[in-house]
Amino acid sequence: MRFMQILLGAVATAALAGPALAADLPTRKGPAPAPYMPPVAVFSWTGPYIGGFAGGNWNSVSPSDVTFPAFGGPTLNSNGLTVGGLAGWNWGFNGFIIGGEIEAGYDHKGATATGPGIFGPNSTTLTSQGSTEARARARIGWGWDRWMAFVAGGGTAMDMKLIYSNPFTTQEMSHWRGGWNLGGGVEWAFSDHWTVRGEYIYDRFGDRGYDFNAYNARFDNLKVPMQESTARAALIYKF
Repeated sequence: MRFMQILLGAVATAALAGPALAADLPTRKGPAPAPYMPPVAVFSWTGPYIGGFAGGNWNSVSPSDVTFPAFGGPTLNSNGLTVGGLAGWNWGFNGFIIGGEIEAGYDHKGATATGPGIFGPNSTTLTSQGSTEARARARIGWGWDRWMAFVAGGGTAMDMKLIYSNPFTTQEMSHWRGGWNLGGGVEWAFSDHWTVRGEYIYDRFGDRGYDFNAYNARFDNLKVPMQESTARAALIYKF
């Protein structure tokens, strides 16, 4: 009997001491898992866009006289403002961005110069006036996150008016001019849908005849090449 009492006491003591000893044993649990952080979204330039632009331009018109080559022609240098809208589409792959863009706008510019004519050394006055202008351009660029540097080029069309006068009468003639353009710039996306762009564009137009002889024998037939530089900013919404 005495033995049984001792055995039961030992079992009870072990049962009570077990949880305490287990609490003192070292744990095998690792550190707590790091909180979940969603991946940062990478900005994509791919997709359609529309926007508006505004800036300034510098235009040079250098007519030559076909009827009276010895008279030459006054060079007209003008500057003015340009405003308009544009639309395009970008495709991005491996950092490169290619795209196409069309635009239309209004150029407010003009210049007047006096030159020689059949009535004297300063008997003719020539005035140039620009108005509607349109471009179609292809673009290629390199993007890093929300920045893009690009070059662009294509075709340009512009409606230019010439006003030609001598001491007896005045005539004006307007022609659409065709040419090419080349330029480049930098664009920055300040949100997921809005970007801002700064760029330079050079336009070159070939000879275009302004035959004022068709109106009056006292007028000249002018061959008029033209070139233009444009610096502008654009605000663009990307869909």
